[in-house]
This record gives sequence, structure tokens and C-alpha cells, in this order.
Amino acid sequence: MRTGPTDYLEHSEDSRAFLQARVGLFLGANGLLGFGFLLYRWTMLAFFVEDGHAHGFRDGSMLTHMAATAVFGAGWWIVRRGRRSTAAIRTIEAISFLIASAMYIWMTSYIPRIGRGDLIVLLILTFAMFARSMFVPSRAKLTALYCGILAVPLAINTFIMYYGVDVAVYARFSEIVGQAPVGIEDWSPLRFAMGPTLETIAWWTSSSALSIATTSVIYGLRKEVREQARLGQYTLGSKIGEGGMGIVYRAHHAMLRRPTAVKLLPREKIGNHSVARFEREVQHTAELTHPNTITIYDYGRTPDGIFYYAMEFLDGCTLSDIVDFDGPQPAGRVVQVLLDAASALAEAHEKQLIHRDIKPANIMLIVQGGIHDVAKVLDFGLVKTVAPEASSSLTGTNLITGTPQYMAPEAISDPEKIDGRSDLYALAAVGYYLLVGEHLFEGNNAVEVCSAHLYTEPTPPSERLGEPVPPQLERTLLRCLAKDPDDRPQSAAELVKELRACANDDWNDELARQWWATRGEEIRAHRASEAVSAGAGALTVDPGHRSVAVG
Repeated sequence: MRTGPTDYLEHSEDSRAFLQARVGLFLGANGLLGFGFLLYRWTMLAFFVEDGHAHGFRDGSMLTHMAATAVFGAGWWIVRRGRRSTAAIRTIEAISFLIASAMYIWMTSYIPRIGRGDLIVLLILTFAMFARSMFVPSRAKLTALYCGILAVPLAINTFIMYYGVDVAVYARFSEIVGQAPVGIEDWSPLRFAMGPTLETIAWWTSSSALSIATTSVIYGLRKEVREQARLGQYTLGSKIGEGGMGIVYRAHHAMLRRPTAVKLLPREKIGNHSVARFEREVQHTAELTHPNTITIYDYGRTPDGIFYYAMEFLDGCTLSDIVDFDGPQPAGRVVQVLLDAASALAEAHEKQLIHRDIKPANIMLIVQGGIHDVAKVLDFGLVKTVAPEASSSLTGTNLITGTPQYMAPEAISDPEKIDGRSDLYALAAVGYYLLVGEHLFEGNNAVEVCSAHLYTEPTPPSERLGEPVPPQLERTLLRCLAKDPDDRPQSAAELVKELRACANDDWNDELARQWWATRGEEIRAHRASEAVSAGAGALTVDPGHRSVAVG
């Protein structure tokens, strides 16, 4: 079976998460509404019917009403418990909605015929189907299927309700209220039952047509918005991050199934300087092939001038996330993370590229190819080329760039003279943060932090932590944190050799696997919930001009 771009988008992670949220909202709202009416009915019995509160819950209509409410509530509870596949979400929705609807239809069999229970349940199901059309993303065919399925028990229940009525008695009562058709007392049970049945079918057909039309319009609008949000072969999904040089969205390629992230340069940052710098970031990062460096797939510009590039999507945890949730990390894990990052930097430095913004938020741990704790160096947005032919106008003269807690002294005092050793200082500050759970230097503002980098000697991690730290690791970190670049390792390759000598047995593959199965999943779930609550909100689509705006 061939799968086109739209089919793939329907089964994307963003669409699945959106469907799960909307189905949960739909089922929960129905359950809450059903409970509200149930409470209202019980209150009316308790206050206006003698002994009603004692017998109300034994009444058949109350029992079926409670059953329908319970089914909606159970469906809401089940669909919200963890990640559900698209098929599971659709199954839960179908079972909950159809069974609850059947309960409401059955409820009318306990209502006196003169009370027109058939019209009551018709009103209930009409509102429920309209609500589903508006809240739950669905194709019109699925809505039509639900409407067709419910039409059968509706018609049968209405027919049975009126087929057993004593026509003569109904005629006398109807005559009193002035509603009896002429000659009704001579009607056969079949003729008498067919009237309300056909009336129910007619009203349900009209309601179904409107529900199907609503589903089709809303589904079509969502599809059109997705089409408008395309950048080349990529369709933007939810916003997953934002930095100084751009906003990152989860995205889907029109043909390929691999997870992708797309970074955009916001409109307010567009200018010859920013675009050139942004484009250079892509070109330089694309030259890097080390497995611990994020992979760039593609880049380009939209017709209205928005620059973007596509890269591998990393479903992991940044070092900032890990320390925020888990505190100081085992020495063995710190060594492994630093070793991966230093290896990535070694390749970049060989190509005369300096990162300039190494920090916990720019190093992510992922599970890749069955290997746990693979470190990826991200965001070469502040990358500097040290080749003689590089243009200094793109990085700025005497411009301090980076994150204060992770800036080398020379990056503060003389930013034009930084080299690969500045990245090593920042990486050691990251290792210090991982090991201790706190930044290398704290301060009330950036000036105090920068001053500490320039003039304050680092406190050894063992003293700061209050417990022993492997001596070789501590010496390596403090050497990298030397104020004078000449006192540090002179290359990332040299640092790699030193880190390999710091091997520690307090972290291994099994411990990493266990961590990812517990704490890793908790961190990712928390970050995903924050992303959902924050919303993508930064994406604006102009259908008239087929343009995408970010901001």
C-alpha cells in the first residue's frame, strides 16, 4: 500500500499527540456533562418526589444514565494514561462513544411514551455528535460511519417504544391536549409506531448530514493549514525549542520517515548580517560528520525570504534537564559525556571551526542504535571560523558572545583571540556542572559571573561537592579551567586522551539503560507536557500569500 505525504502526516507523532488530547477532552466533557445531568435528576427526585431519593438509583433510566456517564469517564481515564498509539486512541474513542450512546438509547425505554424519550435521546446524541465533529480530528467517512451505526438502534428503539402502546388510550389522552390526529384510534400498532420512527430517522439524518459536513470542513481547514506550513519538502509541526539565532520546530518530510527538526530564522532577525551568519552556521555544521555532532540534512529559503535548515530530530534530554531533575551525576557518566563532546569538538577544531557556545543546554543525551547516553553537540549558531580567509564582519569586532557561566576568560577580555582551547574551558565548566550540580561560578548578574571567570580560581569539585571525586578527573577539569589558555590541553584531541585515562566503573551500559527507562522517561514526559501546555503558538500562516511567519 502506498503512503502519501498526507497519510504520513496523519500518523505523525504530533498528529497522534493532538488526537490523544482532543479525544480525551471530548470523552471527559461528555462524562462531566452526563454527571451534571445525573446530579440534576437525582436532586429533582430528592426534593420534589416523595421518597424519590431512596428509589431513584433503582430506576432503570437512572441506572442506564449512570452507565453511560461511567463509560465516558472510563474512556477519558484510559486514553489519558500514558502514550497511546493512533489505533488505540481511535479504538478507545469508538468503544466509549458507541457504548455510551447505546446506553442513552436504552435509557429511553424506561421513560413513559408520552414523555417522548425518543426526542430526548435524539437531542443528546445530536449534541454529542456535533461536539465530536468540532473537537476530534476525523475524516468525514468516520463520522458518517458512526452516524450510520447509531441510526440502527435509534430507529429500532423508537419503533419498539411505540409499537406496544395502547392506541386507544393514547388517542384519548392526546385528544385532551389537542394533539390527536383524526382517526388515530383506528390505527394499527404498525402504523402508529412508524410515525415516530420515521420522524426520528428524518431528524437523525439531518443531524448526521450537518455533523458530517462540520467534520469535513474542520478537517479540510486543518489539512490546508498543514499545507501552508510547508517549507520545501518539510511540513512544520510543534515548536520544540528557541535560541538566540532561531526557533526550532518538529517537522515531517514529504517522503522520508525519519524524524526531523527544522530551524527557522525569525522575521525580526532577518537582515544581511543575520542571514549570512545563519547560513554560515548551516554550511559549517553540515561539514561535520562526527556521530556526536547533530546531523544537518538540508537547508534553503522560502519564497518570502525565511531561511531554514533541517536536521536530525533528537528525542533525548539536555544536560540542563538532567541536572535540574536528577542533580549531580556519577563521575563515570560525566567522563563519558565529556569524552563524546570532546571527540565532536576535535573534528570541528580540525576544520578550523570553534563552537563558542558550549553549555549544558547545547549538549543532549539520547538513545541511538540501542546505545544509551550518546552525547550530541548542538547549535553551532555562534561558530567562528579561524581560517585566515574568514570574514570578521560576520562575528563582529570585540563582540562578546556566548553564555556567561560557560565563557572562557579570553572570550570576555579579548573575544577576537579565542580558539579551540576556549571550547575546552567551556566543556570543563559543563563537566563541573554535571559533577557538582551547580555552575562553576555563581553571581547576581552577568558582570559578577564574568569577573569570576577572569579573576577567581575554581573551587575543586570535591570541596564543592563535599565528597571524593576521582583525582584524575578533577585534575583534568581544573587544568581545562586554567585562566591562561597555554595552561590547558592544547587541543580537543589531547583532552580526549586525558579523559580516556579517567575511566570510572560507577557507570555502565546497564545503569544507563535503567536510568533511561525510569528518570529519562520522566524527564521527556515532563518536557512534552510543558510543550503541549505552552503550545506551538509561534507559527503564523497567511493563506492568501502562502507564507509562514515566526515570532
